[in-house]
Amino acid sequence: MAANFLVIQFARLGDLLQSKRLILSLAREGQVYLLVDTSLQAFARQIYPFAYVLAAKAHGQSNLAELFALNLRVFQELKRIDFAAVYNLNFSPLNYVCAQLFPGEIVKGYTHLNRQELKSSWTRKAFEWIKKRKLAPLNLIDFWSYLKEKGEICPPEEVNPLITQNKGEGVGIVLAGRNQRRSLSPYSLAQLIEVLLKQKKQKFYLLGTRAEQPLARELKKYLSPREKEFLIDLTGKTSLLDLLDLLPGLELVISPDTGLLHLCCHLGVQTWSFFLSSAWVFETGPYGQGHKVVQSFHSCAPCIENKKCLFQQKCHSDFTPKLFYLLSQEKVEPMPHLGLGSSYFDELGVNYRFSYGPLWLEEREQARFSLLAYLQGKDINWPYPDFLFAEREWILA
Repeated sequence: MAANFLVIQFARLGDLLQSKRLILSLAREGQVYLLVDTSLQAFARQIYPFAYVLAAKAHGQSNLAELFALNLRVFQELKRIDFAAVYNLNFSPLNYVCAQLFPGEIVKGYTHLNRQELKSSWTRKAFEWIKKRKLAPLNLIDFWSYLKEKGEICPPEEVNPLITQNKGEGVGIVLAGRNQRRSLSPYSLAQLIEVLLKQKKQKFYLLGTRAEQPLARELKKYLSPREKEFLIDLTGKTSLLDLLDLLPGLELVISPDTGLLHLCCHLGVQTWSFFLSSAWVFETGPYGQGHKVVQSFHSCAPCIENKKCLFQQKCHSDFTPKLFYLLSQEKVEPMPHLGLGSSYFDELGVNYRFSYGPLWLEEREQARFSLLAYLQGKDINWPYPDFLFAEREWILA
């Protein structure tokens, strides 16, 4: 009889899509149950048609007791299922409530022991890596997949389809993520559109929710009447299910670090993505072969999202028409404080190759190689980088 596995993913769109390698790996061995926020249930069923998708109210309610009462029925349903393992991926009070529905020894990620909230050993490693965040050795998709301690993990190249080269028409422009500081300004996006229009006359589709409509209006102010004729403003006019039909018809999508970026990768759509401020490509970059990425390499990057910027957001000034021209012509040359690169696969998962960049990139590659040896149980002839493991992990039981 096939085993049952539960993945608890209460976070937003991007996290749901970044759980994909773990979910695909589990589906090779049994039936996957997926618990998501109610707002994403219909979408999750489209993304993971092989999974049994359940939903709970996870957002928009401040009182944990009220949340529990609202979700009691789905909790009772889950209690009746015999799970071989439960993967609890988020850090929140509701996640720990869900974890306590099951014996702590089968819960991976954010788990518990006798009602005490705990992190499993692999999850604790991520908190060690934050101490040297620049050297983050794993993309989040790969990190979550390695929570699966037994059996095979889905090969990285099988997670998302190959990019469909030049089969679509038009360019999608994702205006912003949840934090505008991590996104290009409307002025920079207007410059990008101007550069691309000089290369090829094509339609540009502005993508976003109603919250991005003011950004769309501001962007249009920087374009000439002729340039505006190539613009189609879809902000606030598309649902997630609509985007499943729209995105595959585009030649290219340009985005900051957003859920839509990961949706494009899921669909095999070519992307250019920009990482600045607190966004860090090594953690949440596009998953696939050949996606273009631009990362801000200022000494203050990546910053802390909820802390005030002390440098007048200087990383935003690096995104210039010259950069956009180099991207459009597939040229590479050194640019101060910027890395132009692309995604590729190695034995660990997805990685990003930069022709020019800071010297610590070599140190990160060394850490990544050491981590691979650790996961494969191989000896290495040099000490593991200190930040990969806490000192207590080397103490014998």
